[in-house]
Amino acid sequence: MRRVLERWCFTAVVLLACACAAGCGGARERAAWVDREPLPADTLTVRMREVGQYGGRFVIGATASPKTFNPAMANERPTNDVCGLLYCSLTDIDYMSLEDVPLLARSWEFGEEGRALTFHLRRGARFSDGRPITSADVKFSF
Repeated sequence: MRRVLERWCFTAVVLLACACAAGCGGARERAAWVDREPLPADTLTVRMREVGQYGGRFVIGATASPKTFNPAMANERPTNDVCGLLYCSLTDIDYMSLEDVPLLARSWEFGEEGRALTFHLRRGARFSDGRPITSADVKFSF
């Protein structure tokens, strides 16, 4: 019985030492991030107060998980927070000047009598899988 206990302890010590040694890798230098999809010619550029950095990780705290990823079905704060980061609107509001600003639409115009509104989409806009965003996609979302 004592021999079995000694073997078990020896095995546990060896496994613990291997686990500790596996986590002791030296600090590796990160390779520079390379964007495989070049920016489209009609890209949205916004002036920012500080220079950004490509890559990295974005972490946000939440008190609850989203119930859905469908913005049409969103009816509580966690779902609205996540959907707001996943989807892009045609326009947005600049809260400093209270003016409409373009996002997915680069421009828009009102028709005669103000009953029709025509949006002109940015060229080169794509979904996360690389498929181009078309007017049919925008129509489907309405």
